[in-house]
Amino acid sequence: MYAHALPVCRGPRSLTWKHVPDPTPGPGEVLLQVAAVAVNRMDLAQTQGRYQPPAGVAPYPGIECSGRIVALGPDQPEGSPWQVGDECCALLNGGGYAELAIAPTLQLLPIPRGITLVDAAALPEAACVAWSTLVMEGHLTPGNTALIEGGSGGMGSFAIQLAKALDAGVVAMAGTDQGVNLCWDLGADVALNYHDEDPVMSLRALGGANVIFDLMGASHLAQHIESLAPGGRIVTVSLQGKLDNPVDMGVLMPRLMGKRGSIITTSMRSRPATGPGSKAEVIRQVTQHVWPLLATGLIRPVIQRRVPIRSAHDVLTDVQNRTTLGKSILRVGH
Repeated sequence: MYAHALPVCRGPRSLTWKHVPDPTPGPGEVLLQVAAVAVNRMDLAQTQGRYQPPAGVAPYPGIECSGRIVALGPDQPEGSPWQVGDECCALLNGGGYAELAIAPTLQLLPIPRGITLVDAAALPEAACVAWSTLVMEGHLTPGNTALIEGGSGGMGSFAIQLAKALDAGVVAMAGTDQGVNLCWDLGADVALNYHDEDPVMSLRALGGANVIFDLMGASHLAQHIESLAPGGRIVTVSLQGKLDNPVDMGVLMPRLMGKRGSIITTSMRSRPATGPGSKAEVIRQVTQHVWPLLATGLIRPVIQRRVPIRSAHDVLTDVQNRTTLGKSILRVGH
């Protein structure tokens, strides 16, 4: 097969489309013929040497894809419905930038009604992150207010729609006027450009944020604490802000405690494969609760472009320059 290997990790231009050995599925795994793979910031980090896939995982970028099952590994999970020939999308542990990819059987999802096989590649990571952050960790309920950072990106655009589908109010933030317009189009009640506008006043008028979908980390922490409703929760799922930003916890902690607020950190990558709070549990809940919302059109994937996988370095350069909206999809094959 062919895959985007990384002989060196010096950025997107390091990707090299070359012939590599075919993978073999192990116990509880399937082999997928990849139809498409979605681009994520973690893929960029891997090309820069800032992220290493888990031991035993193919060393190519790509954490979500869609495709067709071409082989089953031994010891499939009891009661698994998946068979050779089935179409699916998958949350991968890595290796998606390839013609063939290994996926844990418990991390497969069906193709939602009304979504093409190629476009389904944009769903697993965004859906799992949005659901696990807002609902499993943030406990968002109808009538709550959510602050969504990165509202024009792949995860944020999905999170806006999910929060609205759950009958929550949404204040969304984006970094460009085009991104702000996308947030409005997706149903946000308030949409702000974080370069020019402070969400604190808008959220105070709404009683504060019950859940903050935090992609920035320390660089926005003071602002987030000021934006919280009493008993609110900041759920940090990414660290896209400046990692060297100084934070005076001696000042911020009393403010957080005064609101009886909490800071929760989470990550799909660090979740165990099975058991309580695992990737398999997230997949089960997403299939049960989120997939019907896609089938009825209440949520739709926001896809900026679909290009051949050989163009991956160009797309990742745009991700690096923060000029993308929603997801970009790399088509594999014809």
